[in-house]
Amino acid sequence: MSTNKQLMTIADVNQLSYEDFIGRFYEIVEHGNLVAAAVWSYRPFSSVDELQDKFATFLDELPIAGTTPSTQHVCSLFSHKV
Repeated sequence: MSTNKQLMTIADVNQLSYEDFIGRFYEIVEHGNLVAAAVWSYRPFSSVDELQDKFATFLDELPIAGTTPSTQHVCSLFSHKV
């Protein structure tokens, strides 16, 4: 998996392989490799906002019983974006 954390365009993100996408975004939440793997399937993204919305939607749709306190915190951060 790629560990290069340079800035990327949304076109670059859309071109990432499954493994590289997970490598890039797995640190977003605890057990993030599973979240990133699920969000990867929503490609192509039209913007960074859409990418963020896909992560937020996926996390929001998780049942509370299947989340951890840190995941719940990240869900609330995504829900209150500026």
